[in-house]
Amino acid sequence: MNRDKTLMIELVDFPGEWLIDLPMLEMTYEQWSEAMLEKAGSGRRNAWSEVYRSRIERLDSSEYFDEDLIEELSDDWLAYMADSIKNGYTLNQPGRLLRPDSMRHSPVLRLCPLPARLVGSELWSGMEKRYKDYQKQVIKPFYKKHLSKIDRQIVLVDILKSMRLGEEVFTEMTTSLSETLKSFNYGNGGPLSFLLGGSTTHLLFAATKCDHVVRGDRANIEETLKRMIAHVDDENQIRASSFKFGSMALSSIKVTEDRKTMKSPVREILYGLSSGESEPKQYDPGGVPLDFPPTWDEMDFVFYDFQPMNGVMTDAMYEGFPAYNLGKAIDFLIGDDFS
Repeated sequence: MNRDKTLMIELVDFPGEWLIDLPMLEMTYEQWSEAMLEKAGSGRRNAWSEVYRSRIERLDSSEYFDEDLIEELSDDWLAYMADSIKNGYTLNQPGRLLRPDSMRHSPVLRLCPLPARLVGSELWSGMEKRYKDYQKQVIKPFYKKHLSKIDRQIVLVDILKSMRLGEEVFTEMTTSLSETLKSFNYGNGGPLSFLLGGSTTHLLFAATKCDHVVRGDRANIEETLKRMIAHVDDENQIRASSFKFGSMALSSIKVTEDRKTMKSPVREILYGLSSGESEPKQYDPGGVPLDFPPTWDEMDFVFYDFQPMNGVMTDAMYEGFPAYNLGKAIDFLIGDDFS
């Protein structure tokens, strides 16, 4: 007897700023503060965090846990993180300060790191308690509510943008991907299995914006993604524990056209509308490097921020959006349920 079957599909999308909080569940306040302040004082972050670091240098062990002071400190920390994320840096915690959503103005979001010399002070003790409250009231409820039933996951990785922004951003993006993925539960259980209750069976990594490179380089993006995954999953735990694992280059909306030059030497180019331009034209973005990590002094790839050439895609309602590998990605994630 044939029976109709119903497949319920719920799409859950959440800001990366929330995901980046996952590793905080495995850290004490002291460990987290040390890591955050070390990062804030390194590389380009050093300039953006100068105001905050100068302020905490003036603090001493006699400071009270005063809400006015805490608000000023957290505002300075937020300003530093806003500069960091604007410039492509991803390891910014606590992420809810950047994307507070319904928790805007909540006291539990007034959270920032302090130097270890303040351990034992009233200020330190109060902030340490707030850190634990943040873990309990913000991080755990979010993951328990939104991730408890997820069994198919797609991880979007913007390799091209991080390449454009340089070695420091690319390295940090790889690190944040590694630290976040360690907290998920892929088949064999992870640090959050006590919260999630289930496991992700289908895991797909996708290198986005592949329409921003010439056709011949899309395989290079996918290969770079594979090497990045091998790097962050160096013990093969994620790949081995997932029932179904894959990676691909992806463009959910294809906004460029593949073309070739007319004159010798013939090479592939793109035709599209770059941000800030009024008319589409031909572009040669150069080649995407295969090395991981890239050899930065030999980088010849240029990232153009392409936009839809025709503005609003009015035909999409009837014909669908032009895409690259989107159908393949959907088939990977839920195709088994229709076979």
